[in-house]
Amino acid sequence: MKNIIFILSIIFIFIEESNSQNYSFYLKMKKNEDSITISKNKSLLPSFDSKNLNIKKILRENPNIEIERPFSEAKSTFLKNVYLVKVKTENVLNEFKKNKSEISHLEELIEPQLIGFIPNDYGINPPYNQVTHLELIKANQAWELFKDYPKIPTALTDTRFNPNHEDMSGRYLSIYGSNTSTQDHGEYTASILAALSNNGKGLTSVAYDAKVYASTIWGSDAEILRIAKLGYRVINASWLNSCSYSAVQDALYTEIRDVWNAVVVSGAGNSHCFGRWTKVYPAAYDAVLCVSSVGDRYPIGRVDPDPLIGNYNWKDCHEINVGDSTSSFHHYDAVDIVAPGFNIPVTTLSTNGYIHVGGTSSSAPMVAGAASVLLSINPCLTAVEVINILKTTADASIYNIPQNSRYIGKLGSGRLDVYKAAIEAAKYRHNKIQNINFNSNTITNSGYIDIGKTVTNLIPYGGVNVNSGYTWTINAREVLIKDDFEVKLGGVLEINTSATQPVSCP
Repeated sequence: MKNIIFILSIIFIFIEESNSQNYSFYLKMKKNEDSITISKNKSLLPSFDSKNLNIKKILRENPNIEIERPFSEAKSTFLKNVYLVKVKTENVLNEFKKNKSEISHLEELIEPQLIGFIPNDYGINPPYNQVTHLELIKANQAWELFKDYPKIPTALTDTRFNPNHEDMSGRYLSIYGSNTSTQDHGEYTASILAALSNNGKGLTSVAYDAKVYASTIWGSDAEILRIAKLGYRVINASWLNSCSYSAVQDALYTEIRDVWNAVVVSGAGNSHCFGRWTKVYPAAYDAVLCVSSVGDRYPIGRVDPDPLIGNYNWKDCHEINVGDSTSSFHHYDAVDIVAPGFNIPVTTLSTNGYIHVGGTSSSAPMVAGAASVLLSINPCLTAVEVINILKTTADASIYNIPQNSRYIGKLGSGRLDVYKAAIEAAKYRHNKIQNINFNSNTITNSGYIDIGKTVTNLIPYGGVNVNSGYTWTINAREVLIKDDFEVKLGGVLEINTSATQPVSCP
């Protein structure tokens, strides 16, 4: 009988543990002197303590607690003092909650979720390099403007990547973390960002041939900060880790944009949290470029569904099956922009495999690729300027489509237009020279550049003259000469333009 009881006890413990749930939350103490100290014992295992007696008691009674300071290298003093706490039971979480008078922030996180794709691979036979999504956003026109420029790489955090795929070989700058997941999600987003273009096989990516830095540590706010600190200007995060607002996350993503000058792009959600009309995070923060989806393949009014895919996929319509609101992805007032997100061709983890997928996880990397395009054209753009250009050049005519009438104001500024955004990027932050008589080989003038300095774009405005006996050499990617610019007899103007000219930002 005792043996039977012992066996039943083991079974009970197993069931209890298998049903256990991890609870994660950001925590900040009101008083710095009450903060949690993290140290390591002789076995190099972390141990935790606090001068606050209530917190100390919780820490001592619950040895399975995990605590870290995820933003210790942030610039913000607020973020530096935030802890990420992970506990095994809700009871322990509630113990922390009882100390509200001593805790300034306690913000729960959910288990990170991928903003998943919806596979559409049943019997698909058309060429995988269909580019209706790229044609709709005018990526092919934008390529003519920047394809010869040095490319700005993108970064992403996701599940797993296939560096041996025929269309992704050599596309990864590096892969950080353990690349062992069995989920294809990371490979999907990476191929939308960086599949090799113009190689006669597979896919073409939005950013043409910009490469990617990939991290398998997804769902982590701290990982986004780490990547931004490495200097990557565009980071795609097709995942969520919260269904509610967090002051900690808001401060972090604002710092990533404004201090580390990085554009974070995230999908608005497919059917997550509490429904398609609810915000998911980090996508919904002001500092993150939040992307939802529209169709791209067929003209509005096509009667027959796609014979292979089984849906309508009307161009610029938010619902994949028009009239069925459950066939849309998330829509809310924090969405910044939309991009194609139904039946997008991608590579897979299998050897040279391809598939079609849908979801805002496929829309987000298109916008991230577009951000890379803008920075390749004009590396002097700030993260805020890149975001503003993408939003202000988006095609707002999607709101004139009757089938989108129920989503007015919920699809951001409109549908991504890479060509229009690329043209606008070239206009930003030109170096202007005006009212100068060139009488020496180097001129410095307050408010203007030094003559001969390599710049992104150079516009000599009015009243600029190259006098006799002097040479003015301009090195720039592009030179636009306005009226009232004169090279006098005996003066020499040399203009060296090249897509590979280095850039010096004012």
